Amino acid sequence: MITICLKTLNGHFLIADTTGAIAATPDGVGDWELFQVFRPDGTVATSLNHNDQIALRTHFGKYIMATNAGGGSLGVASRVQAWETFTIEKIFGAGAITHNSRVTLRANDGRHFIMAYNAGGGEVSCVSTNRAEWETFTLQYWNRSLFHILAHDGHYLRAENSVGREISANRNVPTYYETFRLINRTRATGFQSGDSIVIQTWSGNYLSAGGGGGGTVKADRNRSTIFETFKIIKAGGGFINPGDRVSFQTSNGIHFLMARNGGGDIINAMASLAREWETFTIVNAQNLPIPFGLAPNAPATAGNPFATRPTRVTGRKRIVALFFGFADSLADDSITQADFRNAIFGPTLSLKSWFEKNSYGAMTFEGNAFGPFNVPWRYHTDPVTETNAYFNGILTEAERLGFSLRDFDTDHDGVLGTEDVMFLLMDCSGYFGAGNSGGAAFNFRGISYNGLRLNVGLYPRGGPRYGLDQLNSAMCTVAHELCHMFFGFPDRYYAPFPPLGDVSATSTSAIHLARHRIEFIGSSVGNVRIKSAHGNYWVPDRTTSQLLNGGGIASNPDTSFELSRADGSVAVIRHMDSIRIKSNTLSRYVMVRWGGGDTVSVIASAASVWETFNIERQSGAGIVQNGDFVFFRTSNRNPFSEQYYLVTQPFNIPEIDPPNWRHNDPATLANGWWDSWHYSSTGAGGAYDVMDNSHKKSSISAYDRLKKGWMPPRVLIPENKAWYVLKPSIDFPESIVLWDPFFPDEWYIVENRQNRTNEDVIPSSGLIITWVNESNPYWLNWRRNIGFQGLVPAVISAANPSLPPNPHVLTMLQNGKFYKRSDPNTAFRSGEVVLPKGDGTPSRFVLEVRPLTGEQMAFCIK
Repeated sequence: MITICLKTLNGHFLIADTTGAIAATPDGVGDWELFQVFRPDGTVATSLNHNDQIALRTHFGKYIMATNAGGGSLGVASRVQAWETFTIEKIFGAGAITHNSRVTLRANDGRHFIMAYNAGGGEVSCVSTNRAEWETFTLQYWNRSLFHILAHDGHYLRAENSVGREISANRNVPTYYETFRLINRTRATGFQSGDSIVIQTWSGNYLSAGGGGGGTVKADRNRSTIFETFKIIKAGGGFINPGDRVSFQTSNGIHFLMARNGGGDIINAMASLAREWETFTIVNAQNLPIPFGLAPNAPATAGNPFATRPTRVTGRKRIVALFFGFADSLADDSITQADFRNAIFGPTLSLKSWFEKNSYGAMTFEGNAFGPFNVPWRYHTDPVTETNAYFNGILTEAERLGFSLRDFDTDHDGVLGTEDVMFLLMDCSGYFGAGNSGGAAFNFRGISYNGLRLNVGLYPRGGPRYGLDQLNSAMCTVAHELCHMFFGFPDRYYAPFPPLGDVSATSTSAIHLARHRIEFIGSSVGNVRIKSAHGNYWVPDRTTSQLLNGGGIASNPDTSFELSRADGSVAVIRHMDSIRIKSNTLSRYVMVRWGGGDTVSVIASAASVWETFNIERQSGAGIVQNGDFVFFRTSNRNPFSEQYYLVTQPFNIPEIDPPNWRHNDPATLANGWWDSWHYSSTGAGGAYDVMDNSHKKSSISAYDRLKKGWMPPRVLIPENKAWYVLKPSIDFPESIVLWDPFFPDEWYIVENRQNRTNEDVIPSSGLIITWVNESNPYWLNWRRNIGFQGLVPAVISAANPSLPPNPHVLTMLQNGKFYKRSDPNTAFRSGEVVLPKGDGTPSRFVLEVRPLTGEQMAFCIK
């Protein structure tokens, strides 16, 4: 990321304060005088050249804005649009903009320039149409690197509670107090002997040699001026690299920073020669990242999501696990009772060990397992629906294997509930992996039970999956459902659903709902109706979105469409031709959003790849004729690189009570919500949350572990510039929350996830970063009464890191695929990322990630 400051002709710097006011009053540079450079599309700029269009983001996360795109005052805005876009121009020549280049900033209207009145010292506006001295700025790159600095005797320099405090060299282990940013004021990249630098402490203050040298050194300045400027010198000169020994000369050109006694004492600027005590070793901070336990923690101020730490939930969960079949669906007897007990209660890789490990020992899990056995009724033809009889039959058979309900009645009152025991019923009903939890009430052997039970279906004897293969595979469903029962965790595989009655491009095969009939209105494909599998016709819905609906009737003129070849011809269309579909009444083309995997609208004014389809006759090769059944298939030019068939979704589904069609409310449609039918997808957590639709026994999400008090986080803010290290969270209760007080509702969880067989089965190992927003008013912007429950956390995928993590911003029907939250490259392993806020705009958190030895991962806040 490029960070710059802009110096006026008379030596002042542009500043954006907390109110958004822009001026040119400071004579030094601190955080408020720094601007990060973005492109007009909101992406990070990685280079700067003459005539580039840029946006300048302030320290507080807002962008400099020229009112009316020029000709008025300057202010700030939350996102990059036309008024926040400027053209940067070199005063002399073209090409790359280098350190200390003189530049102007032209507003988006092309006529006005940012101007510092009187060449600096006061007001700044964008009213000038000149390109002269007041409009000229010297651009300086703010080239920052994180280092630890060692004194001659090996002690680390330390800036503890650095405001107004002296600097010492008396620590053996580096933490954030011992982390400094060396900032080169001479060149854009790297360091060379003789460069002018400033040294910033972990808190954002700058080392200052009073009077320019000859006295004390403190970290008591929030801007760098001449007294905070040093010359970095290496014996022999040349480039300076981590591990080199250097000295720091003060701005008076006479004195050097000195560690008194060579270390173990304070730092001053009294030495006039660079000898051993005045020599320091710079160490790249990424080589010595700060362990979790030594990381800082943001004050418990208002808005801090962990200002009040959650109480650590502890307790004991008791389960009776029963594995049985039926007279017509016998239990899979290739699973032994020992296998069953080990899968539930074994010492390793069991359900018991999984729960206890996920809670870091806060929850204990005990009980017993019985089975396989068979109950004497037929599952399909003679289902036992009365709960009392159901449990009496099952428990009677379980007693033959040693089960006793009375063993749980420790107070001998004849009454049991959830706090005493819960039931896990794994029945061989043929519904492999399907689970549901709920209440159960029955009486057995004089004991009354009223509590919770969980049913999970397995394949019976001789099924397509059997033995340990299906038993271990079903444990992900058991873990998921028990999380509902034990802790009330919600499902997190919510996604926008295919709209009832509408057309979508969501099937990768030619299913029944993708078959349509062509009916000529005249004599050719130039005027046709397209009939869905439900007997109704395609018709635009006449809302703003012009979604293509499958509920039209023949008398509606809007059901008339023109089929044409890609070259515009309508005379003859053959099987497998590339075609376009245009509404005859709207003169608009049918278009698939994103080119595939999403909704279909009649909204395009011109035909391109997203408006182009292959037509396939059900009966094969030949000319498309009146009455033919056909399929329409997209290209693979979409984010999923897959071809999709247009499907007309059903409506008036009997299972929905009351039977309903689709929303016609424009506001609801504009937000991308429809009445739902039977569809789900991988949701916001991807394969990194057992409550998502991952079908793997992945871990409980870091969000839930934080909320249960099992994994107390360290809370960092954007100013906590340092390298940090995290161990795997399946083994160690370590996670870091990134929280920005300027955007308090949105925060991030960073954890180290490593793939572990039967414990945390995930597709990608590394740092998993999730975005969280718990504000109910925020979520009400998308759907009435939805609240935030079940919608957090949202994994930010390293395979698609710039997408808005709130999936409702884009309302993708296939958001699991689009966001690549279950992709092999979801985890962050290396490189730089600017974390997006919920709406996709950049946050103030810029991270760099790298792996360490073993399974440890390091990252820094840059």
